[in-house]
Amino acid sequence: MEARGLAALADGTACADALRHAEKALERSPDERPSPWVSPFGVGSLASEAARCMRQLGNLAEAERQARQIIHLRADSHTRSRAFAKLLLVTVLIAQGKPDEACFQSRETLNLIEGLSSHLVTQQLDDLRALLQPHQANSSRRVSTLPGTSPQGQARSLQLAEQRCHRSRLGRGDSMPPEEPLYECDPEAWRAYLAEGNATQPRKRVGADALIRDTAGRLLLVDPKYKPDWDLPGGMSEANEPPTETIRRELKEELGPDLHPGQLLCIDWVSPHGPWDDSLMFIFDGGILDEHQIANLGLHDNELRAFKFCSEDEAAKLLRPYVWRRTHAALTSLRAGKTAYLQDGQP
Repeated sequence: MEARGLAALADGTACADALRHAEKALERSPDERPSPWVSPFGVGSLASEAARCMRQLGNLAEAERQARQIIHLRADSHTRSRAFAKLLLVTVLIAQGKPDEACFQSRETLNLIEGLSSHLVTQQLDDLRALLQPHQANSSRRVSTLPGTSPQGQARSLQLAEQRCHRSRLGRGDSMPPEEPLYECDPEAWRAYLAEGNATQPRKRVGADALIRDTAGRLLLVDPKYKPDWDLPGGMSEANEPPTETIRRELKEELGPDLHPGQLLCIDWVSPHGPWDDSLMFIFDGGILDEHQIANLGLHDNELRAFKFCSEDEAAKLLRPYVWRRTHAALTSLRAGKTAYLQDGQP
């Protein structure tokens, strides 16, 4: 709710911070057993809030990404939630000037809610009709009949779309090869088709940490308030953010320095665990800090309890075992001048 209020005030920076804090809060282990009487607030719920905030702020590309994320996260059994997510996506697509795909998503929503009784969905459909009205004159070009989102359905969709395009061109008397692909005869329809395929592809979480040392070779570790173990400085990447920029942003937000990461030391694929899907974790060389740079470090983020420089033996005790395995591999790579690839901390 805080993020929504900040979005209404057009404070994009504070809104992004509130959403980021909410995301980190979801990573914490709950202190109490969830109540069966209260709907849980999970990753999908957060994506829904983020999509609405980004739409309010005018960040339509991020609003679209978050709306597609909701659709991807909601199981087929969550019909009402998926319907709301698709309706939200349609409003964003219309605002972006993408009426073809908006019509396609609208048609999918109608198929999805067949037999569903929901006053709120009906109300939003009425609002949607008004938004689509200005595009009715061009409805003959709408790509609203592409069926399915499975690989087989997408392939069939592409074939049908190309056939419609071919018949349309022949009906106008145009000369065209019988097998002209959709990306040539109707680029807009082709982009809508690709966007639908992109929405169904898996998303991976990405995190980036820095291996920072002092002149004695000790490692910089941080103590987050929201989990029991120490960690390397860094964090999870935001949408479409390069891992190197994640390092710079997280270090500046948490400890103050504006450091440019160096060599990539380690990539670790982490398998699904707990509520989380798989992820890719990067460790970069953060360099050696001198006494002046260390003196300028400080706790700039209320999510950290402390930071300190530790020997490798200390770090092995403070870090979670799989994080230490990743860190040890990064140290080995640093000395050998190479990059290690791991899976769950193992070569």
